[in-house]
Order: sequence, then C-alpha cells, then structure tokens
Amino acid sequence: MTNEEILLQSQRDSLLREARALTDNPAATKQDLKKADVLIAQASSLKSLYERQLRVAAAMGVPVEQITKGIVTEEQREEFQNNFNLRSYLARGKEARTYAGMSIATDSNGGYFVPATFYSKVTAALKLADGLWNDDVITLYEDTHGNALTCPVIDDTTINAVQVAENATSAETEIPVIDRLLLPKIPTWRSQKLSTSLELLQDAGFPLEDLIANSIAGRFQRGIGAANVSTLLSSITSGATSTTANLVTFDDTIQLMKSLDPAYLNQPKTFYAMNFNTLAALLLLKDSAGHPIWNPQTDANGRFLLHGVPVIVMPSLANVATGNKAIVLGDFSRCLRRVVKDSFKIQRYSQTPSLAENGLIAFEGFVRTSFGVLASTSSSSPLKYLTIS
Repeated sequence: MTNEEILLQSQRDSLLREARALTDNPAATKQDLKKADVLIAQASSLKSLYERQLRVAAAMGVPVEQITKGIVTEEQREEFQNNFNLRSYLARGKEARTYAGMSIATDSNGGYFVPATFYSKVTAALKLADGLWNDDVITLYEDTHGNALTCPVIDDTTINAVQVAENATSAETEIPVIDRLLLPKIPTWRSQKLSTSLELLQDAGFPLEDLIANSIAGRFQRGIGAANVSTLLSSITSGATSTTANLVTFDDTIQLMKSLDPAYLNQPKTFYAMNFNTLAALLLLKDSAGHPIWNPQTDANGRFLLHGVPVIVMPSLANVATGNKAIVLGDFSRCLRRVVKDSFKIQRYSQTPSLAENGLIAFEGFVRTSFGVLASTSSSSPLKYLTIS
C-alpha cells in the first residue's frame, strides 16, 4: 500500500468514526444525523477522488503524488484537458466541455468541424516536417480574402552611396529594379478523407489524434510542399553545378555560396535547404583517412550549420542525381506563403454514405494557401540552387 493510500484510509476511518459517534448517540438531534450523513458521503468521495487522481496521473504521465499534492504545472493540466476534450470529440462527435449559448451546426453531409487543438497538432507536425511551413524560415502572410494579389519587388543592391562635395548637387539615381509578384486566387487544398472505426476511436489506449494529425500533415506536406518547391525552383536561378556526376561535395556547396549576392547571404532567414537524403550524404563524406569531413555545430534552434549557415530540411527537394536541383541557398524571407485567415479546418464525418452503416468515422483537412517568391528576372536572384551534373 502506497503512502497516499495509507493517508487516504486514515482520513476515511477518521470521518467514519466521527459519523458513527453521532449516529450511536441516543440523544443525537436531526442536525447531528444530517452531519453524520455528510461525513459518510465525504468518506465515500475520498476513495472516488483518489481513483480519479490515479487515472489523471496515468493519462498525464506523472506520478500520482504530483496530483494529490497539487504540484502539476498549469501547462501539464492544460495539455491534459485539451487532449481529453479532443479525444472525447473524436469518439463522440462533441467535446466533453460545454459552451452556454453556443451550438454546433451540422452540414448537409453530416460533418462537424473539430476543436482548434487538432489544428495546432497538424501545424506543429508540418513545421517539423518541412522548412517551407515554418514561419521562422519563410514570410507568412495571413490574408482576409483569397483573391489575386500583387506584391511589389524592389532590388536596390547595385547602387552605392557616394561622397558629394560641399554645396554640390546630388545626382539622381533611380532604383534599378521595380517589379511585381502576382499571386493568383488562392486555391483550397484538401487532405482527402482518413477513415477509422468508431471502436478504435473509443478504445484506443494511445493518442490516436496525434496519428490522425500527423497523417493529415503528411498529406498536406507532400501535396502542397511539392507544389511550393516547384514554384520556388522555377522562380530562382542556378548558382552552381556539381563537379562530379551524381555526387555533391563541400566544394560544390561553397561554389553555390560564392554565386549568391552577399546582400542575401547574411540575412536572418538565410538558409541552405535540402532533403534528408542529401543532408545524410554530406554527413557521410569522408576524407582520405576515413574521417568525416563535416562535424557540424548547431545554431540556437538545433539546426546544423554548413559554412556557418543553418540547414533546413525540405522533403520535396530532389535527391542528388544527374540533372536534379538538390540544394537551395539564399534569403528565404523572400518566400511568401499566403494563407486565408481561419481557412485551416479539420472536418469530422460520421453520417455520410458508406461511413454510418459501416461504423466508420472520417476526417479531412482543408486549407487555402498559395506560394510565391519575391524575385525578379532583372536582378540577382535572392536564392539559388545547385544543379547536379
């Protein structure tokens, strides 16, 4: 028996003894008997409370002592409550908590939009999977509409300041490049439906919502991420070509760096980008003695540093193979990911044909987003790629 159980038993015995003393007293009044009933109820509730604390501790992954002594952090408590509400919603189609004065409407297909805690899981998974989804890497523009949008592009990297003699007139030099990026109407991307059985949702002993969120994030990344990378590569220029067929070396990465305008090389959002296979290939390069050539340090965010520049992973970039564009280097703040505000939704279906009669639940993600690069063909590209020979 644990210390908590011993303490619980002692408290229950004390309450029951006090109640028994009241009921055994021949001169007990009605108020005394009511008090005895309250004491018995308190003794009974202590056991239920401890059993509930055991379940909460198991769900939160903390010792029960932290629950009984009230030393669980607010973040732990909030995360547990959000997960509990989300699991309740996934299994039953409604949250465990209620909202006075609010209602949830059903669309013609029997769908419900799931709580916002689900969206955050999908977004977090996307940021971990693909650098182009990370706001710390690219520029995120949340718009209130999805109509076409024109963004100005200015390049003034070739004009220098000059000394002017006293009382002399300054020469007029126009900005060399004023261009525009036209973003078309934002499309809607769908993850397509993911189906699971009602029994699995109700009985799963593991966080099934994490698996669903990761699956939706993976579908978005593979679909939208591939489209974004295609747009990126078509908007920038080649900086270097590898010296060896089907191989990338450190000399190649330096040549790529050398091709980039220094104005874009030292920006807060300057990165090398490559997929994981390319990153692994660089890590596996050995010198003549068989020692790794690259023993990378990391920045404050845990990203590997290549020639002092952080490396981000972009799964949709091609592997190292002849003709592929395998590595990108440059100022990724010039990459603009446009999203219609509040367009990111996860919908739950339970009454649609082929679902209800088979005891299935389906989930589908929706988001309106587009991508563009603030670059001009009339000036030096802010990002450049390495072509494999």
